[in-house]
This record gives sequence, C-alpha cells and structure tokens, in this order.
Amino acid sequence: MSYSKKLPDGTFLGEVPGIPEGRFFRDRQELHDLGLHRGLMRGIAPHGSSVVLSGGYPDDQDLGNEIVYTGEGGRDPASSRQIQDQEFVGGNKNLAENHLNGIPVRVHRGRKYADKMPDEFRYRYDGLYRVAECWDELGRDGFNICRFRLEKISDKEPEDTTPSTSGLKLPAGNVSPGRKESRVTRIVRDSDVSDSVKEIHDYTCQICETRLVTPRGAYAEGCHIKPLGRPHSGPDTSENMLCLCPNCHVQFDELAVWIDDDLKICGEHGGTLRTHPHHTISIDFLRHHRSMGRHK
Repeated sequence: MSYSKKLPDGTFLGEVPGIPEGRFFRDRQELHDLGLHRGLMRGIAPHGSSVVLSGGYPDDQDLGNEIVYTGEGGRDPASSRQIQDQEFVGGNKNLAENHLNGIPVRVHRGRKYADKMPDEFRYRYDGLYRVAECWDELGRDGFNICRFRLEKISDKEPEDTTPSTSGLKLPAGNVSPGRKESRVTRIVRDSDVSDSVKEIHDYTCQICETRLVTPRGAYAEGCHIKPLGRPHSGPDTSENMLCLCPNCHVQFDELAVWIDDDLKICGEHGGTLRTHPHHTISIDFLRHHRSMGRHK
C-alpha cells in the first residue's frame, strides 16, 4: 500500500517519504525528528498517525501481523499499573476516528517486541496497519481500557482512496483507475450460517425491521454478536448471529446500538429485537457485546 499525506501542522498520515519499513532508530528523539512518531513520551502520536509498541501497558498483545493495542491514559508512570479508567479522548479518540475513516497507522516496535535488533538501536519501524476494531474492556488491573485491533496492511493492497475532509474542495480523483493485486488475511466464516439466519428472517433487519429489495433480490447482512477476531474469538454459529441491514450492522459493530438480556434495543434505536422461534440468540454473547461499550 502506498499512502502518504502531510497535514497543515506537519504531521504525516501513512508513509513518511524516504523511510522504509524495517529501518532501526536509536531513540524516540530520532523518531520525532524524522516525523515518524511526533512526541517523545506518548504512545499515540498526534492525529493517531502512529503508535509505539514498547511494553508500557501490560494488556498489549503483539501477534505479528495483528496487534491488540491498549490506548493511552490512566497509568501510573512509577508503577506502570493502571489506576483509573481510560476514555475515548485524545489519542484514543484519534485512533477510533482512523478506524471509522480507514486511515492507516504507522507502527513502531520497541526492543521488547522487535527481534534481532542491533544493540545500538531501540526502535524499528514496522510499516502501516489498519485499525480494524476498537472497543472497551476491563484490563488486568481492574480498570476499563480502550482497545484497538491493528491489522498489517500488505504492500500489495490497493492504494487508499479515502477523500480528504480538510476543506470543501474535493480531490480530483482518477478518470482511469487501474487495478492492483490485493491479498488480505481474514477469518474464514461459514456462509451457510449467515445465509440460513437471513433466510429465517426473510432478509428483514432484526433491529429496525427494514427489508431491502434490489432487482436481484432481497439483501441483508449477517452480523456476529461476539466478534470472531482475537481477542474475542466468538464462534461462527447462529446463536452468535443477527440478521441486520447495513446501517444497523455498522451501528451494532461500532457499539452505538446494543441489546439487553430482555432483547430491548438500546442506544440509537428503541423497541425490541425481532425474533424467530427457529433462531435462538445467546444472552452471553449479547452481554459480551455490551461489555465492549461499557453497557452493562
């Protein structure tokens, strides 16, 4: 992927020109001076443009091409323990916005996570990652933390075409767009489960009861209640599936809508979840979804 944009304050989004993936750096000052990670102390740079994975938060999980990253705030610098809840403000809010807008994030690994690092260096630039998901959860120190699942972006993926929102002038675009090979690693889902749930509900959204009809037939989406990706590891079963329209699917995934144990719909919608006698929904999975947004 090739994406680079310089903001008016000098921050680079995406790649920093002339800095290849895999390059080592002596310290945070060098990262800052080169524009790779602006700021000498914070793990999240301005605009959520980059993050540093250095071991400051014990809940971080480095899985290589996938990272479960803990947001900033609420940590005692002396003990490295969490002493208060994190909120989606500051850098956490920036990363959440990058998730919604598809803006890539630069990832830098410190010595704890970067293998085969020469002794004179402390950091390595490891390329661009997408913010695939964000949520709340209870951290190991007993306080709520903001969590982000970052996925490595292959250099073979198409270029990002997210339009600029700075100013009213739209980008010129490309009158003759080309094609690029794209290879994305995804969890294999059983489409039979999703298709069956949609057929049971006659492609009618269980939240807003909208039924979308196109010239090629009705359309709905299968939505997992407890996400399949790590660290949630939800199952691909009908008990963990809802039949939703695209709008409600996004609102449910982004925790703007949640469902109580009595199947009352909360958040952006009211009413009661549409059900069917042949489709049982797991209350435990609904509770997990609510916990991701602090909706107990």
